[in-house]
Amino acid sequence: MRSFFLPSLRARLLLLVCLAVVPALALALSTASEQRRLATIEVQDNALRLARLAASSQEGLFEGAHQLLVTLSHLSEVRRGDAASCSRLFADLVKAYPLYVGFGVIQADGNIFCSSTPFPRPLTVADREYFQRAIQTRSLAVGEYQIGRVSGKPSVNFGYPIFDDAGEIRGVAVAALDLSRLSEMVKKAKLPSGAMLTMTDRNGIVLVRYPDSDKWIGQPAPESQNIQVILSQGGRGEASGPAGVPHLFGVTRLTGTGGEFYISVAVPKEEAFADADQILTRNLLWIGFAGLMALAAVRIGGDRLILREFDALEARYRALVEHIPAGTFLTTLDERTLYVSPQIERMFNIPASVWMSEPRYWIKQVDPVDQEQVVAELHRFLTDGEPFNSDYRMRTADGRLIWVHAEAVLVRDESGRPQCIQGIVLDITAHKREADLREHQALHDALTNLPNRVLLRDRLEQAILTRQRGEKPLALLIMDLNRFREVNDTLGHHHGDLLLKQVGSRLKEIVRMTDTVARLGGDEFAILLPGESAEGAVMASEKILKTLERPFSLEGQTVDVGASIGIALCPDHGSEADLLIQRADVAMYAAKESGNSHAVYASERDPHTTRRLALLSGLRQAIQKNQLFLLYQPKIDLRTSRPIGVEALVRWQHPDLGPVAPDQFIPLAEQTGLIKPLTLWVLEEALRQCRTWRDEGLEVRVAVNLSARNLQDPHLCEEVTWLLEAYDLPADLLELEITESFLMADPVRAMEILSELNGKGIHLAIDDFGIGYSSLGYLKRLPAAVIKIDKSFVKGLAEDKDDAMIVRSTIDLAHNLGRKVVAEGVESKEICEVLASLGCDAAQGYYFSRPIPPKDLSNWFKNLPNG
Repeated sequence: MRSFFLPSLRARLLLLVCLAVVPALALALSTASEQRRLATIEVQDNALRLARLAASSQEGLFEGAHQLLVTLSHLSEVRRGDAASCSRLFADLVKAYPLYVGFGVIQADGNIFCSSTPFPRPLTVADREYFQRAIQTRSLAVGEYQIGRVSGKPSVNFGYPIFDDAGEIRGVAVAALDLSRLSEMVKKAKLPSGAMLTMTDRNGIVLVRYPDSDKWIGQPAPESQNIQVILSQGGRGEASGPAGVPHLFGVTRLTGTGGEFYISVAVPKEEAFADADQILTRNLLWIGFAGLMALAAVRIGGDRLILREFDALEARYRALVEHIPAGTFLTTLDERTLYVSPQIERMFNIPASVWMSEPRYWIKQVDPVDQEQVVAELHRFLTDGEPFNSDYRMRTADGRLIWVHAEAVLVRDESGRPQCIQGIVLDITAHKREADLREHQALHDALTNLPNRVLLRDRLEQAILTRQRGEKPLALLIMDLNRFREVNDTLGHHHGDLLLKQVGSRLKEIVRMTDTVARLGGDEFAILLPGESAEGAVMASEKILKTLERPFSLEGQTVDVGASIGIALCPDHGSEADLLIQRADVAMYAAKESGNSHAVYASERDPHTTRRLALLSGLRQAIQKNQLFLLYQPKIDLRTSRPIGVEALVRWQHPDLGPVAPDQFIPLAEQTGLIKPLTLWVLEEALRQCRTWRDEGLEVRVAVNLSARNLQDPHLCEEVTWLLEAYDLPADLLELEITESFLMADPVRAMEILSELNGKGIHLAIDDFGIGYSSLGYLKRLPAAVIKIDKSFVKGLAEDKDDAMIVRSTIDLAHNLGRKVVAEGVESKEICEVLASLGCDAAQGYYFSRPIPPKDLSNWFKNLPNG
C-alpha cells in the first residue's frame, strides 16, 4: 500500500537520496573534527618525543662537560698554580674541543687566574651566577645565556670547584659552551615540516633555535611564559609562537645539568591540520558527486531499473525479517544495500538510510584489521558461489568495535541466474569476549598480566621464522631478580607480589612495541628483542638494570633489588626456541656466579656442553700431571731501558683439543674450584724457574696473577711463604698481581690478605687499572706498590687525546700516592715515547717482547746491550 505522503516510488527514492546526503555530510564533518583532534594529539606526542630525544642528547653533552671539568680540576698545571702553563694548556684544549669557546680557572675571589683566551687587563666574574653557585653547592653549576667577558661570544658557562688537599675550594674550573656551535649540531636533527626546536634557560632566553638560530640567540622566546603551564600538562600543550602564530608544543626539562634549561619542539597548528582538511575537502566533493549521480539515476531510470523489480520483493520480506532475532540485509550483486532490518539499525546505531547511501558502505564499517580477510571471502563467495560465512569486527556509530557473525547466500531467479544477495548478521561480541578471556588467561601470567612461558615460546618460534626469512639477528634475555627472597621472607608474599607487578610495569615501559616482556615464573622474566645484535642486547640489558636501580615503593616500604641477565642470540647460540631459552638461562646463572650484572652465553661456561665437560676433565688432569707450561713477558724500565722483571703467563696444550686460550680455562677453573690448585701450580713453577735463573746469575722478579677466589683463601699467605722458603728465594723476587674488579668483590677480606702478604715483603700490583670501579679510599690504603694501566687505554695513546689525558691523570694520581706505574700492551716505539714523556715508570708489550719460554728468555736477557 502506497504512503499518503509519498504518492510515488520515485518520490520515495528521491527523498531517500536527499536524506542520505545529510547524514553523509554530517559524518564527513564529524570525521574531520575527530581527525583534527587526533592530529593534535599525534603532533604533540611526536613533538614531545623529539624534545626528549634532543634533551637526552644535550644532557649527554652537559655530562661530558662535567667530566671534562672534573679532569681539568685535577691537572697538575691547575693545582700547582702555574698561570702561564695553565693558559697554554687550555689554549690547546680549545682546538681539541671545538664545541667550547674557551676554558679557564677563576680564583675563589672571582678574579680570572688563567684562560685559553688572553685578556689584557685583570677581570673578575664574581657577579656571575654560575660562579657563585659552584662555590655554594661545591659541585657542577651551569649559568644562563651570557656574552663572555673574555671571548665576547654568546655562550653558556659550566663551573666546577677546584679543591685543595684539605677539601677547601681554591677556585673554579670553567668551560664556555659555544652556542653557535651548539646550533650547528641541532641543525642535524630531523624535524617535521615547519617544526621549530628551541632550548632556553630559566629566564626564557633562547640558547638554541632551529631554524633561524642567528636571529633568536639571546632573545626572549615568545612561548617562554607558557613553558611551566605546558610542563604541568605532561609536556604537551598549545601556545603562541613567533608573530603570534598558534603552535602545538612538546616541552621537557633537562635534568641533572646543574642548571635550569628547557627543550621544546613546536609545530604550527595549521600545519598539523593540513591532512585532515584535505580529506574533508575530498569527502565533501565525493558526497556532492554521489548525491548528484544518485538523483540523476533515480530521475532517469529508477522505475525501470530498480523499483519495478524490487518493490514487490521488498514487501514480501519486510514483515518476515523485522521480527526475527538476527539482523537481515539485502544487497545487489555489486553490493549496493537495498534493505537493512531494524535489528541492524539498532545493533550499529546507524540508520538504514546511511547503509544505503553508497555502494559497499558496510565494508567501511569493517575494522581495517579484518578488511582484507572479509574482502577475500566475499570474492570467493561471488566467484565460486560458496556460501558466505565469516566472523569479523565492525565499528558502530559511536566508534565501538563489535564482533559479528555474518552469513549470506545468492538469491537466483527461475533460470538460476543470481539476482541479489541476502544474509543475516548476529552480534557475537559477548561470546568472543569470553573466548578471548579464556585464551588470554591460558597465555598470560595471572599476577603481572604479562605473557607467560607458553606465549613467549610461541612468539620466539615466530620470531625465529621471521629472522630466517629476513636474515636479521634476534636476542633473548632472561632476567632473575636479586634479593627477591629477602623481600618475601621479610615483608611477606603480598609485598613480593607487588614488587613483581612493578618490575613487570617498568620492563614494559622501556622496551619497544615489537619486543615481548614475559614472566616465566617466580622472580624470573624474559625479554624477546627481534632484530637486536649482541651489542644491542647488551645495551638493552644495561638500560633494564639502570631502570631497576630506582627503589620500589611497596605500601610505604622502600626496597632495592638488582638483577642478573643472561643473553642468548639467534643464530649464534641456536635456532630453536627451547635451546635459546636454555642457553639464556645458562648465561643468567653465569652472570650470577661471576658477580656481573649481565652475561652473553658462552659455551665454555655452559655445564651442558661436551666441550666444557672435556675441558673441565682435562684441566684437572693437566694440573695433576704437570701438563701446563708458563711463558714469560719482560717488563722494561722506561728511563734505563733495562728489564725490571717478568710476568708469568700460563698456557695449556690440550692433547685432543689443541691450544686452549686462557680466557676459556681460567674462568672455568674459577667457577669449578680448580683455581686454587691452578694458582699454586703457577706459583710453584714460576718460583722454581726464578730459582734456576738466580743460579745462573740472573736476579729476576716474577709476577703471578691472583683471582678473586684466591683473595678469599685464608691459607694463601701461608702457602706462598712455604713456596718461597722451599726454593730459598727472598720475598721481594715475587710480585702478585690483583685485577681491580676482583679486588672490589670483597674489599675488606682482600685488604686483610694483601696486608699480610705485603708484611712478608712480597710485592703487590693492581692489574688492569682503569676498567673497574675502585674506590680511591681503598686504593690509597692498599699496600700495592705498582699500578698497571690496562692496555685498552694504552693502545690508542698516540692518536686519542682522551686516552692520553686518562693515562696522564692515572700516572699523576699513582705518583701522588707513592706508586709506580706500568703500562700494558705497548706495541710501538711511538707509544713507548709518549709514555716516557708522561712520566710512566715501566712498560710491557709486543714492542719489547712477546711472551716467550724460559730458555729463550735466558738468552734474551744475555743478549741485552751492556750485559
